Amino acid sequence: AFDKDNSGGLVKHEFKGLLSALGEDLNDEAIDKLMNEICKTQKGVINFDEFVGFMKTRLDESDTAQTMLQ
Repeated sequence: AFDKDNSGGLVKHEFKGLLSALGEDLNDEAIDKLMNEICKTQKGVINFDEFVGFMKTRLDESDTAQTMLQ
């Protein structure tokens, strides 16, 4: 329910809201940087596949960090 306009993608304010719900409080500059890294097809809009790839990378990085701490 983060895609407020039902466009099938996340624009900046929707992505920022999603990250905030996940406990990430990023400033606009950090959000812009992330979006530029994630958006491959349509600049300024994160589609589902791009979002899944982003989350998979984040989870993999988290798992790696947890493994290193053990």
